[in-house]
Amino acid sequence: MIVVMSYDEPACKPLQLWLRGRQWEFSERDHRCDVARNATILRFLATGYPRSGSGDDSLVMLDSDTVPQDDSILTASGEVAWCGYLPHHVDTFGSGCCRISRSVLEKVGREWFRHCYDAEHTRSVMCQCQWFAERCLAIGVKPQRVGIVGHLKHQLLLP
Repeated sequence: MIVVMSYDEPACKPLQLWLRGRQWEFSERDHRCDVARNATILRFLATGYPRSGSGDDSLVMLDSDTVPQDDSILTASGEVAWCGYLPHHVDTFGSGCCRISRSVLEKVGREWFRHCYDAEHTRSVMCQCQWFAERCLAIGVKPQRVGIVGHLKHQLLLP
């Protein structure tokens, strides 16, 4: 199941081209990314999709402003795969372009993604991606970086 994560914007044009001919849908809508991801995961688990014997029983989440460079997120092996943003070549899991197997989602349990703040709720102390990665590691699954993804950003140029 391929899901484009977006609150109210369409997928960017390059992502639309990458999605052409593929079955996909939009995520659950919420201003908080972690809430939208969790609601989307619940929908994925509840639908039983695809359970068709195709061997592909994973959820692919793509942020609406990502630009996959190839099909590695779909074809690479592993229970949790992700693509890092250009130009950053870090080894820290990112959820902007990721694939997660049903079995991992079931083992990790609810509240898959969570953005954590300090006691005063004025400073971010852990992003939703790190939260999920730590939960994967706790069950013995290491997210694998399998490629890179572009990140389309709007720019305002002033004279």
